[in-house]
Amino acid sequence: MIVYALVCIASIVFFLRKRRAQFNILRHLISPVIGTIMIAVVFVFLLIAPAPPPLNTIPFVVLAWIVLGIVMLYVLRRRLAAVDTVSLASKEESSS
Repeated sequence: MIVYALVCIASIVFFLRKRRAQFNILRHLISPVIGTIMIAVVFVFLLIAPAPPPLNTIPFVVLAWIVLGIVMLYVLRRRLAAVDTVSLASKEESSS
């Protein structure tokens, strides 16, 4: 369910940044926001009234997994930017 919420958020960002001309308020803003809110409510209820062990650890495992993914995204983007910088520098040297 968390993945669905992240896809809802990503669709809003994608259509606002990349496909602005095709952006439809109902389809690309209101529907994803409603879906994200519904999933957030379920996730909050999992935290308020936890399931019996070991199922009560699920929200925390999912949260840790998301944080790990964000950290990896940051690290990989920095590495890719460094590779692009080196690649551009080597191209400039070879063309000179």
